[in-house]
Amino acid sequence: GPPASDLIAYVAVSNGALVPVDVTTGIADAPLLIDPDPTSIAITPDGRYAYVGDGDTGTVTPISLANGTVGTPNQVESAAVVTALALTPSGATLLAVVNPTGYDTGSVVPITLASGAVGAPIPVGADPVAIAVTPDGGTAYVVNAGDGTITPISLAGDTPGVPISVGVDPIGIAITPSGGTAYVLGGNGAGTLTPVTLAANPAQDVVGTAIAVPGGAPKAVANAPDGNSAYVLGGTGVARISL
Repeated sequence: GPPASDLIAYVAVSNGALVPVDVTTGIADAPLLIDPDPTSIAITPDGRYAYVGDGDTGTVTPISLANGTVGTPNQVESAAVVTALALTPSGATLLAVVNPTGYDTGSVVPITLASGAVGAPIPVGADPVAIAVTPDGGTAYVVNAGDGTITPISLAGDTPGVPISVGVDPIGIAITPSGGTAYVLGGNGAGTLTPVTLAANPAQDVVGTAIAVPGGAPKAVANAPDGNSAYVLGGTGVARISL
């Protein structure tokens, strides 16, 4: 089972394991064996389940964190990679970003967790690599590395909107807790963080001036709970950006 602490981080490693780490003590617990190439993790708001995307077989594997058991992988799409996962704030729906092996136009596949039903793919842009959902659960934004855009998806009807240009080689996204701004991480050269002011209608979203990110070779971005800072993982460590 997982560590006794309530503060647990789960790390997917390339040997096909999900490792629970007690954040209080910094001690790793026994790994849970999942699949050969885990690419992403999403954890339900109640902390009871984790879902792991697979980079080889286009599947999503459920894991019961309460007892440390690995469930049967759910096939999302063949001949594709699940590059990112996100849960709606209610925890009812899992959104799987599907990137075809040719890095062409990808999709987002909604999975209803209560039934396990896999919904129809929602088309997005080329080489989709990341996703974030607004705190109100109304819109998901998908990062398309292949064409330098983010695609908004209205989750009420699973309808994609017009892609928004955000610059070269975007690789990550984080939305502030207020839902007012999305920050898109660009992996071009030294890296950038581009703010996008979010509107009720995504067609009215406004792209701001990119912020240079220190550290080089950025990989991921996350916002602080108070929304005042962003943390970017780069080649030389973690850089804090005041927002």
